[in-house]
Amino acid sequence: MAWKNPTFYYVHEIRDVVEADGIASLTTVGTEAADFPKENLFDDRVGTLFKWTDSTALHEIILDRGSGTLSALDFFYLSIGAVSMVGAGFAVESDTDISFPSPTSLASGTFQFAAGGTHGQLMVSSTERYIRLRITATGAWEISELRFSKKFEPLRGLGVGHGPDADWSIDRLISGQEFAKASGATGFISTGPNRNLWTLTYRGVGFEDASDIGKFDAFVDSAGLGKPFVWLPPFLSQTSQYEIMRMTAPTRKRFDWPTPNVTGGVETYSFAIQFADHIA
Repeated sequence: MAWKNPTFYYVHEIRDVVEADGIASLTTVGTEAADFPKENLFDDRVGTLFKWTDSTALHEIILDRGSGTLSALDFFYLSIGAVSMVGAGFAVESDTDISFPSPTSLASGTFQFAAGGTHGQLMVSSTERYIRLRITATGAWEISELRFSKKFEPLRGLGVGHGPDADWSIDRLISGQEFAKASGATGFISTGPNRNLWTLTYRGVGFEDASDIGKFDAFVDSAGLGKPFVWLPPFLSQTSQYEIMRMTAPTRKRFDWPTPNVTGGVETYSFAIQFADHIA
């Protein structure tokens, strides 16, 4: 099986902006259902929904990222609610003006997933202040999670066409509680679906520059706080199977032992990343 560097999307721009600037930074076009507010779009729980009540075209979700120097966003991801969105047209756009007089097209197309599905897609990179998702098809749509993010792939193999040496394993993470009675009888109560527990171990990883090391450290800091992130498995045959994951153990990089391998002046590291399916 061909390997590729695993790709992570840990930035959750809506969540981060609202936490810093307040819920007024996020606006919607269309009639919002009172019991399914826009706060559910960024609460890291796929079981909560944002809903529109009006079955019309051109529903919008708009994020005001604020002024100043803004990071480039190049990816969006959403989890679909209980209403199928197969064939529904969409567009992601950005602008420097909230009225979007001259919007920059970042991504467009039609959703291909039914109720309960997910959609992840790379888009044109943008640093503009306002970004919006427009659903151009008519319907009373539901979304459980919406992310504007950016691609993070700092793991560089040394040599042309060569990725880092990698080991990976998938174990089962049991969701339940075991108990024992005074009589000696034991039992087990299931508290949710079992999850996949993934471990990726990398050796001989060369970071191209200091900014790559900084990005890796930022990813570890964010995910280490228990915040879910989007992950693309490291197989060339899987180019769009995005998964929501949560870190289950601390991650630390270290120099390869006994001495760092140096190729072209690049020092190499080893580290392991352990995470599990995020179910909420």
